[in-house]
Amino acid sequence: MNRRNVLRGMASVAGAVSVAGCMDQVDLVEETSEQLEEDAEDAVEDVTGDLERPPGADLEIDDGTITVMSLNSNTEGIKCGPIEGDDPLAEIEDHELAATAAGETIEDCDESTIVAVTENGNTEVIEQL
Repeated sequence: MNRRNVLRGMASVAGAVSVAGCMDQVDLVEETSEQLEEDAEDAVEDVTGDLERPPGADLEIDDGTITVMSLNSNTEGIKCGPIEGDDPLAEIEDHELAATAAGETIEDCDESTIVAVTENGNTEVIEQL
């Protein structure tokens, strides 16, 4: 009977040591997973951090009259015709053939393009007339 108890005790100790070793491995796997997740998030941010959605707007165009129905969230405004100066944001604020909000109307647009400007000052042709 003593021998059986001794063997059981040894098996219990060996099992506990095995479980403790497994727990160390589980902790190591969790730490590695967390580090890999952080590295992946950083890599995605590095790639997408400088990307910007193109500007855009929903427009109603009728015989030279442009009505802004809505602007994309990153779009500061639109202008009839190309941007002529060095500061696109200032130009859409000041130019008579520009609009910066939904509901605004541009009259007598006889240019061949409509340009949208992002909040960072990037421009893109959004309509060919």
